[in-house]
Amino acid sequence: MRKLILLMALLPCLLSAQQNGADRVEIFLYLLIENSKSDFIPIRDPRLINFGSQLADWAKEVGLTPKQAEAEIKQWTTVQNNQENLYCKGLANFYLKQFGKAAQFFNQSVISKSEQLKKFELKDGSFNEEGETLILEGVRDLRLLGHVLHLGLDYANAIKAYQQALPFISKEVNPDLWAATVLDLGQSLADLAVGNQKTTDEKALDGAQEAFQKALEIFKRETHPGKWAEAQNSLAETDLYLGLRTKNEKGASYLSLAQTEIQNALQTTQREKRPYFWARIQSNLGVALSEQGFRKIGEESNRLILDSISAYRRALEVRTYKSTPAEWAQTQSNLATTYFFLKDWPKVAECNTNVLKVFPDSKAAYQDASELYQKVLFDFETAFQLNKRWLDRHPDDLIDKIKLIEKYFTTSRFTECQAELKPFKQSEDYSALVYSVIDILDISSQLALNKFAGVPAILDGLIARLNLQGDNFKIGLNLDGIKTFVSQNESLAPHRAWLGQFYAAVEQENRDAILKSVQEAKANFQPAAN
Repeated sequence: MRKLILLMALLPCLLSAQQNGADRVEIFLYLLIENSKSDFIPIRDPRLINFGSQLADWAKEVGLTPKQAEAEIKQWTTVQNNQENLYCKGLANFYLKQFGKAAQFFNQSVISKSEQLKKFELKDGSFNEEGETLILEGVRDLRLLGHVLHLGLDYANAIKAYQQALPFISKEVNPDLWAATVLDLGQSLADLAVGNQKTTDEKALDGAQEAFQKALEIFKRETHPGKWAEAQNSLAETDLYLGLRTKNEKGASYLSLAQTEIQNALQTTQREKRPYFWARIQSNLGVALSEQGFRKIGEESNRLILDSISAYRRALEVRTYKSTPAEWAQTQSNLATTYFFLKDWPKVAECNTNVLKVFPDSKAAYQDASELYQKVLFDFETAFQLNKRWLDRHPDDLIDKIKLIEKYFTTSRFTECQAELKPFKQSEDYSALVYSVIDILDISSQLALNKFAGVPAILDGLIARLNLQGDNFKIGLNLDGIKTFVSQNESLAPHRAWLGQFYAAVEQENRDAILKSVQEAKANFQPAAN
């Protein structure tokens, strides 16, 4: 009887022939949340989660077009948000990507059931059938609460939800539900352990691995292939983390173990049945292979790296920009790291630019893409557009303001370059290093506009400023993009020789060398000849 109650509590009206429209939407949304931890990566912005592919799959299953399915679900969520069923309100708000509200409704549903439970307690402390049903529904709501909190990065409270559910689940009576909840607890412990990039919660990490092993006591490959694969993949993700942070032989052992666990998970995961989980496993395989490749040399390294790229590419067959943007961007970032190792700069730049489509505030992706386009690939217009979009979002970023001025120059926007330099030239609030860079760009753009008269004065100011610096002062500006642009731009052809000498001067490694070379460049500056 208890197993029957469990099924009814978790999947009402299981047989599709007996489902009406409302029931089938409820089941779809319940399963959507249940599968969320394997299908999606936790993310701060719910807008980046796309349920479109899951909706299309469900529409096909129930004989609707995606548009009809979406309309049916929309109607259901509207109705439920005007009803009193807290559990269904939680489902509705999860689909609407109102994760905070969904969590509140699931929590309120648990509290409500706890209060109702007192009515069904027997004299011996047990509960009648109605009470047992309430307990199982409360467990269901606690698990859903944990899933929603986990997906929204609130791992600590997700852990509390799973821990509150476990005492009400008998391992002997409901082993599958017990093991599934233990697995959920382990996944949240694992993400809590590694969520802080500066420190690792070792206790949480140990707890996660212990939970995965407990879940595997029930989830065997022969009897529970899907859940067995989830546990294997969860173990792999913790071992990947341990391998990534450990660089010696122990680290290599973790990576090798992770690869084995990933391959185990793939053995019982079919792309056709669980495409998003399959793609996650493939992406993890890419990480395991690439990191091992980074640590090897020669043919073995090349083989591992190429195999990792193949794994990432397989993941991207499912993880598309449209269907799973956050997961797509995660895989693009991993590919960028791998291509960086291969020094395949066009692909590194492309992958980082892709990351910015989803995470436009990713400083690492922006810097890598921008610098490569500007100073390695010499795609100056693309570099300019990237820089401009970044400053639109981060207008107070001083360094990138100056970098954008450089890009005004290297895209032949010489007049605009002069206009952008003006506020810096009129201020005394910046460092000697900033003013040195401003002087370099000022001289370059003035010569591009055939304005020679002001150059000697700028050089005098630069020399005076250099005289005030310490012995170890250096400008340290990478001029590769500027020098390449000057070599290609016809309006600067008359000035190339002198600019070459000037750029070589400011690239010197200490103050005295810079000062001497700039003075020589000043002596050689001849406007009439230019």
